[in-house]
This record gives sequence, structure tokens and C-alpha cells, in this order.
Amino acid sequence: SDVCSSDLFPSHDKAVGLTHPVQWIEDRAEAICFALTTAQPDDVILLAGKGHERYLDVQGAKKFFDERKIVTNFWKDKEHVDAQATSTGN
Repeated sequence: SDVCSSDLFPSHDKAVGLTHPVQWIEDRAEAICFALTTAQPDDVILLAGKGHERYLDVQGAKKFFDERKIVTNFWKDKEHVDAQATSTGN
């Protein structure tokens, strides 16, 4: 989707000692794309916990999932969009 569906949990943020809001996005692929889209120069994005696995366990069912492909496809799509914008003068 072009807009990440997410909720802010300000009470949770305070409970864990954070001073800024946390974006909660349940769909892992959507969360990765959100992080890549909103990152600023010098930001670090850490994808922890699933990189070595090729599936997600969703309510007891294994679903194919590869973080590396999500990131690779994100950058390929971005390069394609950037190239189109350059060629059309946008």
C-alpha cells in the first residue's frame, strides 16, 4: 500500500521510557517499507529477528517471507521511479 496503516501508542511509549512516539505497524513488510521510506540521512535501520528465516509464523501457518527481498525490491522500485522522474523532468 502507498500509506502504511499504523497506530501510535503514546501511553506505551511512556511506559517504556521513550520521549518520542513509536510507530506500530503489525505487517512486517509494510513496517520495513515505512522505515526505508521515512529514514533521514544518517538514520540507521535495524531489521532484527527474522533475517535468517525464510518464513513468518502467522497464526500457526508458515508464510514465505524474506527481508532481503523486501529491501532489494524496495530499492529496485525506488530506482525505477527515480529514473522515470528524471526522464520526464519531474
